[in-house]
Amino acid sequence: MKPKFVRRYDFRQPLDDMWEAIPEKGWSFDMAPGQAHFVNPTDAKAEIYLRPCSVYGDRIEFQLVPGSRKAGVFAFGFLAGFEFISMALNLDTGDLQVKTHEFHKAQPRLADKAPTDFTRLAVVREQDRLPGLPYEGSKVTILCDDRPVAVVRHIDYLPESLFMFGLWGRGEINLASFSIQGPARPQPEYVRVGIWQQTIK
Repeated sequence: MKPKFVRRYDFRQPLDDMWEAIPEKGWSFDMAPGQAHFVNPTDAKAEIYLRPCSVYGDRIEFQLVPGSRKAGVFAFGFLAGFEFISMALNLDTGDLQVKTHEFHKAQPRLADKAPTDFTRLAVVREQDRLPGLPYEGSKVTILCDDRPVAVVRHIDYLPESLFMFGLWGRGEINLASFSIQGPARPQPEYVRVGIWQQTIK
């Protein structure tokens, strides 16, 4: 089924208001046609946040520039208040961890290995059951070059959230494109408003 919501960025145009990419503490996110060069020369976290909300059924994909340098810990995930699903992939060693806010469950929820020679990295979040609870949760699947490399189920997490990605500590990555696609958003992206003046006697 064709997705009802599609956003794709190849960095040939200025970023729109979906992006909160505000470099600080020495890191940079420099764009050229067909490429965004993301570098963090510090030990701090360099993070970028994206709107509108992500929902069940979304596929979020990073396309890397073929043959480009990548190093450090690349993090990405979902944020909703104090709730989070955080994924961190070491681009040098392939160490992959998935952590959540669920303090009643052993953390990380997953610690495994992933390939490092990929050019496409994607995450899919779907609705999942929560055994013993009367409401639904989330399932996340991480894919490298369309091949699933990790799945975490039964995550007690809100249906709608922001998305983020970043470099945790020193690192570098070159993105050819970023995309998010899935069902229609639950609220319109734009709202028309008006104002009026009333004279009070």
